[in-house]
Formats: sequence, structure tokens, C-alpha cells
Amino acid sequence: MSNDKQRFNVLHIISDQHLARCMGAEGHPQAITPNMDRLAAQGVRFTRAYTQNPICTPSRVSIFSGQYCHNHGYYGLNGPAPENLPGFVRHFRQQDYGTAGIGKLHTSDDPQDWLLEQCDLYAECYDYCSSPATSLDSAYFAYLNKLGLRDKEDSISLPEFDHAGGQEQEGRPSLLPYEHSVEGWCVQEAIKFMAGCDDQPFCMQVSMPKPHQCYTPSQKFWDMYPDDLDYPAGLFDDPADINKAAAVCLLDADEKKYFSILPVGQGIIKLQDRWE
Repeated sequence: MSNDKQRFNVLHIISDQHLARCMGAEGHPQAITPNMDRLAAQGVRFTRAYTQNPICTPSRVSIFSGQYCHNHGYYGLNGPAPENLPGFVRHFRQQDYGTAGIGKLHTSDDPQDWLLEQCDLYAECYDYCSSPATSLDSAYFAYLNKLGLRDKEDSISLPEFDHAGGQEQEGRPSLLPYEHSVEGWCVQEAIKFMAGCDDQPFCMQVSMPKPHQCYTPSQKFWDMYPDDLDYPAGLFDDPADINKAAAVCLLDADEKKYFSILPVGQGIIKLQDRWE
């Protein structure tokens, strides 16, 4: 809590495409998520919360604005920023909070990202944009370039595949150590921003790109899980077909609303659980 009129700070953490039941707090017997479990035990859990859209960007605009897609009018991955749409980040900035967006923000981006003018710190980890002429540089890619590690980046595409297969459904340990992974970078940036706010209250979203593919957890998290994890019944007809690199998310036909995830995905979820 900030000392400024005892106003609470707001830290909004997202993990992308995270299967809800892949947490210890949800009863998963093999998911190693002590930090998420602690948050669940000490806070409030919403067990019937559903995304407003299966596509990334419309869902994110709904989260920021509190509006259904048919109200904010955004349905695609890229395109014109919505006009005059309120959002919680802008609201907090109007109340003299320091505001930040860090990680995979991925909101409407033409002629510029919708969140850009709402944030004191805008640190998008990727550089996708519908209009290349207006695309912002990736803060994370700039960080890797400075370290000479840009060629090892494997969270948005796998360099061993061509462009068409850049997010191939394969899994392996990342070529980057955790401290230089996109998750490690997000955490570093968030801590720096919080420290720089001093006594000013802050509102910040930190959006982790994983467990969305690419399925490349840091080696230490890959090694935390054995090759013989239990698999959902019916996922494969022949158990011999199962292997650790088969890191795909498949619809669980029994429940229709969850996704099942294989061992490398568990390593990625453990990676999201780390906050230091």
C-alpha cells in the first residue's frame, strides 16, 4: 500500500493461455505452483470466470475496458484502436497513479497502441503491428540486442523453423537462461518501475507471454518435471506416441471448456509461477 492517502497499489499479472486447472490450488497433482497457490489461498478465486473471446487481442481489450466485444467492437488480432473507450489504466492515471504496461500487451495498435498514451512506462516485449510504419520497437528485443542474445530469442518463434513454422507445436528448453528470458525481463522491468514510484501509488499490468507457444521453458523448469507425467485419458490412442517434446495443447473432450497440457507446458507454468 502506498503512503499517499493510503491508496492501494494495483499489480495485474497475466499468464497467456494458461489452463486454469494446471495449478496446485486447483488440485492438479503434479503442477508445481507454490506462489500461485499462496495467492489463491490468501486472496479471492473466481472459479467461473471465462474469456470474452478466443482471440488474444479482443479478450485483452475486454480485460482493460470491462466491456464485451460487441460493445468495444474489436474482434481481430490487429487494427484501428477503439475511439473514446475507457479503460482501467487510464482511470488510475487520472487519479495520479504511476501506470505501466509490461510484457505481451497486444492491444489494438493502429495508428499506435491503444495503451501507449495511458502508460508512464510502455514496455511491449514484441514488435508485431498491423501497420509496420507505426510499429514500436520491442523493448525486450532491444534488451537482448544489447546483450548480444537476440539470435537466441525463442519465445515468439523457434529459430530452427522457417517463418511459416515459427510457432511450431514442438517443445524444448529455451536457449536463454531464465534471467534473460522474456519472463525474467518482465519481472526485472516491473521491479524497477515499482522502485521508481517511491511514494506514488502505481497501477501496472505485467503480462507474461507463456504458456502460449512457443513451448520453450528455461532449462531449470524443464528439468523439474519427469518424462513420465500422467496424461489425460484419451489424449493419445497409443501411449508409446507420448514424448516430452510433444508440447501441444489439446481440447479435453470430456470437459469441453478446459485445455490439457503436456509436460513442457507444466515447465512453462512453473516458470510463470516464479516472481523474483
